[in-house]
Amino acid sequence: MKYSFYEEERYLQAEKYLSDEKQEDSVGSEAILNSIKEGNLEKSEAIFEKITEVLSEHKSVQPDIFKRKIVFFFFRILRYMEPYLKAEHLSELNALDNRLIESQWYSELKKRSAELIKNIIAFREIADSQETDPLDESRRYIEEHYQDEISLEQIAALYHFNASYFSTLFKQRFGISFSEYLSDIRMEKAENLLKTSSDKVRKIALEVGYKDPNYFNRAFKKRHNMTPEEFRKRVG
Repeated sequence: MKYSFYEEERYLQAEKYLSDEKQEDSVGSEAILNSIKEGNLEKSEAIFEKITEVLSEHKSVQPDIFKRKIVFFFFRILRYMEPYLKAEHLSELNALDNRLIESQWYSELKKRSAELIKNIIAFREIADSQETDPLDESRRYIEEHYQDEISLEQIAALYHFNASYFSTLFKQRFGISFSEYLSDIRMEKAENLLKTSSDKVRKIALEVGYKDPNYFNRAFKKRHNMTPEEFRKRVG
């Protein structure tokens, strides 16, 4: 049966990236994934050209089914590419993928798909160029989330390190242990609040990440040889 969705589209000559009769399987995914990771747009488009032939069963499959196949195909590609993309870019790409189903014509679907492939490659290149050191990232995370309950194990897992190894690397890089760095950040924030606000010590302790005000008082006194209230009076 011929569907008007496919209109008078002309296929390019298929190159031998895929076996002629392969259906929606890992071969197609692997081939296009490799070309995307290489940043080879022309090759990626050529492979996708062949994939559309296979998934549309040479333009014989019902259009809505074909469109869902394409959407799911890219869903799998984006899932595999997730470790190589920034979260905001991945969200944008998933939205573009979902909108493929809105295509009214086969040529429109192919055009949107080509644009999606182009964006995947571009966003991968951006992520590569902006790749940061996980230790620097972990330090920034502490500075931004010091008020939360965070632990060495949690941060190590967040940046895919063994906790013991992460602890060693952190101290080697910054000359201070993870727990000391976190404590320093919290104490600096507490000192500033004691100087600039009239909030109660209990509230300040909670605001800088100490869930136990009594522990905060002991830690503060150990650091300054005076209680938070005494510190406030002295600097006030």
